[in-house]
Amino acid sequence: MPLLTRVFKSLLRSTFSNRLRSLSPSVIVLHARTYSLAPILDSTPASKYFPALNVLVPTDTPSPLASTDEESPLSFMEEPLGLPASEGFGYYQGGPGDRLGPGGRFKLESKLGLGATSSVWMARDLSKDQHVAVKILTGYATRMNLTHELREFHVHRRLWVPPGAPESYCQRMIAGFITPGIDPEDGEHLCLAMDLLGSSVEELRMMVPYGVLSLPVVKHILRDVLRGMAHMHARGIVHTDLKPDNIMTGLQYSTATLDEWLKDTPPRTYPPEKSLRHMVTAYESQPLPPPLASTLTSHTFKIADFGSQILSNCTKTNDITPLGMRPPEIILGKKWDEKIDVWTFGCLVFELLTGQPLFMPMGPPDEPIEHSMLYQMLCFCGESFDEDYLKQCSQASQYFTKDGKWLELLKELQTLDPITFQERIRETCLPIPPADIEGASALMKRCLRLDPANRASAQELLQDPWLAH
Repeated sequence: MPLLTRVFKSLLRSTFSNRLRSLSPSVIVLHARTYSLAPILDSTPASKYFPALNVLVPTDTPSPLASTDEESPLSFMEEPLGLPASEGFGYYQGGPGDRLGPGGRFKLESKLGLGATSSVWMARDLSKDQHVAVKILTGYATRMNLTHELREFHVHRRLWVPPGAPESYCQRMIAGFITPGIDPEDGEHLCLAMDLLGSSVEELRMMVPYGVLSLPVVKHILRDVLRGMAHMHARGIVHTDLKPDNIMTGLQYSTATLDEWLKDTPPRTYPPEKSLRHMVTAYESQPLPPPLASTLTSHTFKIADFGSQILSNCTKTNDITPLGMRPPEIILGKKWDEKIDVWTFGCLVFELLTGQPLFMPMGPPDEPIEHSMLYQMLCFCGESFDEDYLKQCSQASQYFTKDGKWLELLKELQTLDPITFQERIRETCLPIPPADIEGASALMKRCLRLDPANRASAQELLQDPWLAH
């Protein structure tokens, strides 16, 4: 048996079943992120971009970050404060007590977390005496929004619904404004005041064995995600980054409860840290307490993190979505639309049901990861790429001949038998009822079609019989 075939047999049979069962959800997620995260997505942990939050600057780098030392390490506990927007940073250097927005409407109270392009704070809307989230973009990300390379503010405006309107199942923006940086080199900061949300689905998964939530909760989450997708797609918005990190619980804490939490959990800072030109003091991220598992089916789940959304009439063929959830049209260089979210949703069904990723972005060290991804798609989806479809793909010639056959170096992969979605679910050895295996597989099949034209819409998927029970 050819070596490459043996490698893939081990990958698709052993790794997907026996080996993954021995890994914790956090290890699986970390492994997937190592291979799959595209840059500039705000949900990406900051450590992806500055490993272990250590910024190492060689002396021969023609950059303002260089120093007179042979190598000047700048180590940060959280966001790298004091690094300029011109170098891709420019994090907000203020903290609790700061009043932002027109008339100082929003008073920062506690830092909730951070991403690659922003920090997020709980604040009090003084005009209504209620708690909100304020996302403060870095100076670099603010500049990209102002030049329309990122469109987060514009997307939020499209998605906005007035208070009292039917639920959109998307995080709602309350106000957007620009505030100057504490340090001029940080640049200006685009600030988005939004509804305060609770824990992410990823955080909830980390709290349960094997990262698997109960079946009623999984179905509840999937229904709400589809409602949010339908809302976005109807307004011409493509999310491009649907994953457990970006699905949040609606907040069910009262203002009084949050006030009590703030009293019991006052803001904390790290010891001063050396930055580029001076010492800086970062605030510790203190996320809100998660809801009780027994209450999850009573929560509304909302799609969040609109830092990577794209208008459906502005589609490109650039790399988007984590590689492990990336649809074939992106890999093959075909123009895409909102159906990429439907593909990602199909991957999400499997991941929430089993606690494991459907596709593994890994393969032989001497082969591009995309080869492995395309082959797994052919194995699991049970269909081949249409010749006319491949003619519309700018990168198809890297993987296929003109008549849709694998290129010579990939032909030996064709010896592997297809694996159905039902088999993939059973291989996890989880106690999932047979009827739910069949129902979930049928739903996935409607989403994971190689040709996006054959995928169901979010609105159509809301009528899926498996989700209705």
